[in-house]
Amino acid sequence: MLSLVGDEPATSDIRRSREFGLGDEYGFRDVPAGRYRIVAVIDEATIWNESVTVEAGKDTTLTLSQSSSPVPAYRFPPPAIAGADGSPGSPRQ
Repeated sequence: MLSLVGDEPATSDIRRSREFGLGDEYGFRDVPAGRYRIVAVIDEATIWNESVTVEAGKDTTLTLSQSSSPVPAYRFPPPAIAGADGSPGSPRQ
């Protein structure tokens, strides 16, 4: 689960969540300006817990990678396997 959670009084009532797969790009639309935490959990392990500041009228990008995670690499699920036709496989969770 990938969650965006308000991290200051002005954003404390804002919480958004969605399923996610490693290597995919995700976005949260119409997020009010302010400070937030991005928290990603797979199999009860917190893979990321990062702070991000959203500015009004601007896109905000946060790159989450295995190297920026506080958990060891073995806790990450294996990458998706491409199908026989070369199409991406389904993320494993």
